[in-house]
Amino acid sequence: MQTILRKERAEAEAIVRALVEAGLAVPKSSRGMNGCATTQLARSFGSQTAARPITRQTADHVLSQLLERVNQVNSNEYFLAKVTKVVVLGSYLRTDADRLSDLDIAVELQPKEAKLGPAA
Repeated sequence: MQTILRKERAEAEAIVRALVEAGLAVPKSSRGMNGCATTQLARSFGSQTAARPITRQTADHVLSQLLERVNQVNSNEYFLAKVTKVVVLGSYLRTDADRLSDLDIAVELQPKEAKLGPAA
């Protein structure tokens, strides 16, 4: 651990001990080496954001703009792919929340079929 943390052994051990005591890590041995693994609490903490929440109204507006763009992409031959699916995930689906952390969206694309011209 002292190599990963770039600290002297005693300081590295103190850091690991503090992480274990805080519930952010659990001791783990692998291939004869001592180390630690992160806990669910640590992973949750690591995925938090400092971004300000957005209102549902803002999320609705952004989603509406995205769907307009999807229609433009799907109807324009310039684009090589078409959007076949748009999925909204996360806090947006909770109807009781007016403030959202973000707007999570997944988009599925498929290649557009090439139109064949007359044979030369």
